Amino acid sequence: MQEATTNLIAERCARAKEYDAQALACRNHPDRPCNRSNYVRTGCQLCKFCKRKEDARGVGMESVGAGRGVAEMESQAEAEALWAAHESTNFGTVLRVVRERGFCIIQTLGGTYFGHFNEFIDLPPGHFCSIQAGAQVSFQVEPKTHDRDLQKATRIALQHILPVSNEQVESVLTKWEDRCGFATASCGCDVYVHIEGSEFLTDPEYFGHLKVGARIMSDLQVTAHIKTNRPRLKAIRAEILVPDEEEEHGGPV
Repeated sequence: MQEATTNLIAERCARAKEYDAQALACRNHPDRPCNRSNYVRTGCQLCKFCKRKEDARGVGMESVGAGRGVAEMESQAEAEALWAAHESTNFGTVLRVVRERGFCIIQTLGGTYFGHFNEFIDLPPGHFCSIQAGAQVSFQVEPKTHDRDLQKATRIALQHILPVSNEQVESVLTKWEDRCGFATASCGCDVYVHIEGSEFLTDPEYFGHLKVGARIMSDLQVTAHIKTNRPRLKAIRAEILVPDEEEEHGGPV
């Protein structure tokens, strides 16, 4: 018995070393790690996010909303029916918007939900200005597979989307450090500004005007945030708008 236990431990250690030597990345997201323990036991090579998605759809190995494992359900049809019950359209109002973290709180007559900005559909790329407190939305609810107090809203659609333009947009610098910073565009969206990357058309001698409160005129380009990969706006072909007392010398410089 002891010998069998020793052999089993040795076998598990060998398997652990084999898997440790590999880059265990999620099969859907190469930049995200999967759970090595789950991979060793079941061969499931998914990150936490994908695992929750798969479990919620009734094809994983964990519970599906109702708190029971799929194996305990009478049939796969029951699991699919559970998911379908959550796919009905809900209607509510945006209660609060947390722009710096990219999510909002949605209130309905039946409860409160949270929704990430990347769950909104049909928005102009990079523009989240239409997500405002009081906005009317329709959405679906993701089956609950976690212990959070609020359930997650998915496929969120705004009843009204503000018209926006990416050409000749005026922005006001809200943060500036050395050679880069952020501005708020006239539509309300955040814009990344960089002296080199924004292709300033202004003569470098006027770069001293770039500080919090300064105004610029630029086109907007949609790029991806380095960390979150969420679309964001970047100023290009930018011009500095001089302060009022200097406008008599030429307006944009």
